[in-house]
Amino acid sequence: MIRIISGSQKGKKLGVADKVTKALTDRIKTSVFDLLKDFIPKSKVLDLFGGSGNFAIEALSRGAKNATIVELNIKAIDIIKNNILITNFFNNTKIVNRDAFKYAKSVKGRESFDIIFLDPPFTFTMKEKQHLLSLSIDLLDKNNPDALLVFRYPKREIHASTKGVEVYAKDYGISKVSFFKKTQSQ
Repeated sequence: MIRIISGSQKGKKLGVADKVTKALTDRIKTSVFDLLKDFIPKSKVLDLFGGSGNFAIEALSRGAKNATIVELNIKAIDIIKNNILITNFFNNTKIVNRDAFKYAKSVKGRESFDIIFLDPPFTFTMKEKQHLLSLSIDLLDKNNPDALLVFRYPKREIHASTKGVEVYAKDYGISKVSFFKKTQSQ
């Protein structure tokens, strides 16, 4: 079980699809949300590779306007649905059972987000993760200069983007979390 750290649903426990997804640790989640706290209220959030919906639900608990959770695994989708019911965020949440690559390509130019959380499986190749980074940056709201992409990946890897600029990065054990903003020309 994981828990909501802060906000309207603070302390509520969320289910996790064991052996299907990896849960974001409280340490990383606390640190990321401490950095995002001023950007969350009224934001539109995208949680790619949603797992349990942990990131999106935490954002909603802290005042995000709505969240889209993309997850391919049907067992994880069932957990996400239950977590949304437990927290009473079903009116603010859209759950998409789809491949993250296909989803990002299909909504480009039609949807945009203020905060995107990208946490692909560590088993993906660097090339796949780099492609996802590029696709995801395209989904940041170009009218919001504070729109952020939060990208978690193995710290031994190096990722950069011509579409975005890394504004902050921190290592957490085997993980690295980088924050990207869309470049002005995008």
